[in-house]
Amino acid sequence: MSEERKIRVIPATDTRRLFVDDESPIVVQKKRVAAYARVSTGREEQQTSFKSQLEYYTRLILTNPDWEMVGVYADEGISGRSMKKRVRFREMIADALNGKIDMILVKSVSRFARNVLDSLTIIEQLREKRIPVIFEKEKLNSLQDDKRTNFMLTMYASIAQEESDSLSDSVNWGIQRRNEQGFVRKAKTYGYDVLNHEYVINKEQAEVVRLIYELYLTGYSYRMISEELKSRAIKSPTGLDRWDESTIEGMLKNEKYIGDALLQKTINQPWVKKKRSASADTQQYYVEDDHEAIVSDEMFERVKREMEYRRSLRSCTKSGRGGYSSKYPLSSKVYCYQCGCIFRRHGYYSGENYVKTWTCSNHKLNGNNACTQLAIKESEIHASFIRVVNMLIEDKDGMVQRITESIQETLAERLTDQANDELAKKIAAKERQLVRAVKAAQNAEDLISGEREREQLIAEIEALKQEQKKRSFQVVDLEHTNERFQAIWDMVAVKGKLTEFDGDMFRKVVNRITVDGKELTYDFGCGITITDIIE
Repeated sequence: MSEERKIRVIPATDTRRLFVDDESPIVVQKKRVAAYARVSTGREEQQTSFKSQLEYYTRLILTNPDWEMVGVYADEGISGRSMKKRVRFREMIADALNGKIDMILVKSVSRFARNVLDSLTIIEQLREKRIPVIFEKEKLNSLQDDKRTNFMLTMYASIAQEESDSLSDSVNWGIQRRNEQGFVRKAKTYGYDVLNHEYVINKEQAEVVRLIYELYLTGYSYRMISEELKSRAIKSPTGLDRWDESTIEGMLKNEKYIGDALLQKTINQPWVKKKRSASADTQQYYVEDDHEAIVSDEMFERVKREMEYRRSLRSCTKSGRGGYSSKYPLSSKVYCYQCGCIFRRHGYYSGENYVKTWTCSNHKLNGNNACTQLAIKESEIHASFIRVVNMLIEDKDGMVQRITESIQETLAERLTDQANDELAKKIAAKERQLVRAVKAAQNAEDLISGEREREQLIAEIEALKQEQKKRSFQVVDLEHTNERFQAIWDMVAVKGKLTEFDGDMFRKVVNRITVDGKELTYDFGCGITITDIIE
């Protein structure tokens, strides 16, 4: 009979358990301990709290003989909503997961994170490594009783998140009230300095802004503008040599450059995402003449129309739309008379020579059944442009007189148009009617019952003002036509007769070319159209 073996059970020691009850912390094994401290603003009282947390945890860890201090990880002036900017917090978690930390001390759940998902995700990662997080205020150890701890952590983190949401709502409410009053927060904007909470033009940067607008209106794409600025050694708003194309696009759309300000362009998404986005159903506020303008209203409107034009270009692809290109001087300038599609650049080898051609996109994609317009050699278009410019120079005096008279006559008609006076009278009458409707309301019930009538009047006034604005832009277009006409002649006067193709000049003076067989009709965008035949 075998001798009965004696077995003695040795209970497991929870080397990481800190709180046995609500009052008695017990440390049973030396641990590598780190603490985390955070305050979310830079206010003086918060800075004092921040300093106190650092001193407290340093003293707490160093005075405990069973603890080895790893360090106090601290983020100052950082929100607890998102992990992105909490650099030291992320360093601490990485060090813990990499085996450099045995235990983490933190004042409270809200100091750890104001986001339930972040809190529980990180705590779960640390649990897998058997690393406890000790929340002093709530007296919680993340390695204790999972069900109870998870419940308590979720509850406290939810409370912290709700407090953060409530604060965010209050801030947004305050912003909304300021927007209603037309208060413009002077954020950093290229072209302006902010002095005493007001925009003041930065002359050097303002010249760059105007240059960007001018280059765009002469046919440059965002990429070409970026390259031009780089060639001139002009630094971007962030101090880089290269300008991002989205930055240039944003500047061309920014109403601040005409002295106005659009408030509430974007709204906060739910705070967990910590993003801002545009929202069509959010009311916006447009403040006119808030500060000094860098570019004129006319130039700004011309840029808007040019953007719309470039977006609308047909390429005869399956989608029926094509992007604007300025890769070559002729890009987005040559169109087919038959089908209206844009010409694209192609090439082929003839012996050892590479021949560049421009072909109707519709003909290229769909063949003669769709469009019979044949390709034209690039060299033929270049030669045609030289002939046309030289023709203009030869008949300069007669052409100048005819075009000037036509523009001035049309402009005078627009400026003296009686319809403008009629519009102004209609707007004034509707506004008086609206004032009477508001004054007639004696109480809240009257205001409610008359709301539909007032809304109708406001809509009619707005429509009349839009028509008035449209007519004023027609005058602006004619004035722009006159300016463009004069600019063309100034350029021609400087260049003189052409002996070779000038790409920059072509971009600046030609609005578009319409191709019909061998006939090229040039539209210079200022009332001048000339047809040239390729032999």
